[in-house]
Amino acid sequence: MEPSPSEVVAPNGEPAPQPGNGYGNYSGVWLSRYEYFSSGRDTTFTGRHYVVVLQHGNRLTVRSLPGSSDSPLTMDLEVDRNVITGTWTERTAEDGYYQARGTTVRFSC
Repeated sequence: MEPSPSEVVAPNGEPAPQPGNGYGNYSGVWLSRYEYFSSGRDTTFTGRHYVVVLQHGNRLTVRSLPGSSDSPLTMDLEVDRNVITGTWTERTAEDGYYQARGTTVRFSC
């Protein structure tokens, strides 16, 4: 299962903060949305999580809010000007198609 590039949208519909003072300020509550293709089911699905983003300098810690999805999500990211790299980890639902398998993906965008 390979996720497509992630799209992160603020719940209020505003564009992502633009770096102006070094790293910008990404802290807050966001809607994380991604699409993935399931070859076993031959279709594309969309994952959505409301997440809390905490920023410390150029480091971002992302955690899904309890109850926002049945698949907890975490991301540990690093901002370098207009590039963000890091690790995305999701534990799928116990009763879902992937039966509580963990997925960790290293990415940059």
